[in-house]
Amino acid sequence: MNKTAFTMLEMIFVIIIISIMSVIIIFKYFTFSQQAHEAVLIAFVRMLNRTAGISLWNKSLNENHHGDISYIHSIKNRIILPPEINGADIDLKDCNSTTMYHKIAESNTKVTKKMYIIDCKNGTPKRVPFFRLIRVEDNKILVNRE
Repeated sequence: MNKTAFTMLEMIFVIIIISIMSVIIIFKYFTFSQQAHEAVLIAFVRMLNRTAGISLWNKSLNENHHGDISYIHSIKNRIILPPEINGADIDLKDCNSTTMYHKIAESNTKVTKKMYIIDCKNGTPKRVPFFRLIRVEDNKILVNRE
C-alpha cells in the first residue's frame, strides 16, 4: 500500500509536540524577561554606589553638609532612572541615617513583576553613602556595598 498522507494519529502527535514546545518557549521568554529587569536594577544600584553616590557625597562635602546627602531631594537631573524604578524621581530625604538603611525607592511592579526595594545609608565626612537592592519575595540582598 502506497502512503501519500499523514494519518490522524500522526497529526495529533505533531500538534501535541508543537503545543508542548510552545509552552516551554513562552515560559522561558517570561523567565528571561524577569532576569533582564532584575539585571537592570542591579546595574542601576551598582552605578549609584560607584559613581552617583560618590558624586552626591562630594557635592555634600563641598556645600558643608559633612557627607549628608539627605538634603538633596532630587537626583533626576543627575542620572536617568530606568523604567524599572517606580516614580519619576528618587528623593534622598529618607536617606538620613549613617547606621541603618532606609528605603528611598521601590520597583515598578508593572514592569518588573516582582517587588524590589532600594535602600540607602547616609554618608559621613569620611564615608560615602551606601545603596543596596533587595528582592522582597525572598528578602535577598542583591547589591550591597558593605
